[in-house]
Amino acid sequence: CKHKAVNMKGKDKDSASDDAKRKKEMDGVAKHMRFTIATKKAIIKGENIEYFPGSKAIDCLLESKWAKETDEPIAEFVPYMGARTVAADFCQRLIDKGYFSRVRKVEVKGKEEKEAEGAASKKGVAKKKEAGNVSPRAKDTEKDEEVKRKKKKFRLQPHEHQKFFDSIEDFYVWHFNPPSRQSYFLGVLVCKLSVCVMCIQFYY
Repeated sequence: CKHKAVNMKGKDKDSASDDAKRKKEMDGVAKHMRFTIATKKAIIKGENIEYFPGSKAIDCLLESKWAKETDEPIAEFVPYMGARTVAADFCQRLIDKGYFSRVRKVEVKGKEEKEAEGAASKKGVAKKKEAGNVSPRAKDTEKDEEVKRKKKKFRLQPHEHQKFFDSIEDFYVWHFNPPSRQSYFLGVLVCKLSVCVMCIQFYY
């Protein structure tokens, strides 16, 4: 019985070691993605967030070191990103672990905006009737104004289906916010300066 207990403890230690290594490797990939993928900023429930389309995450992984062929595997728990499907499966693992989550874009239409659209539509019909008397330059101005009106406003909200899709039209919000290298070196510099100031004060 004692011998079995020792074996169980050994297995627990191995499992804990594997979990720690798996998390470290996943953190490494997620950190690379976090500082490589171009993001857009938005606000969800009063919180500033950054989001990105799914296809950009796949592009990032396929251009990373985890997608390059080597004699020995780079990571034990991170797969070789040799195909978009493999990278998509890995991104799903990142969602399951809470590194980022899927959101949907919802068009925002207020009362005033709807009224403005109705007025613009009526105005457009009237202008079409007078098109014969309008100069080419005025027509270009009208087109620019119409494009501006067609620009829609969106807000982000959590998606009920937390699945990853390799698509430019599916969006994901980062929850993983590791310190950047610049922040790290800045923190080290501040600490060193603080120590220097304290030493000078003590000396004098």
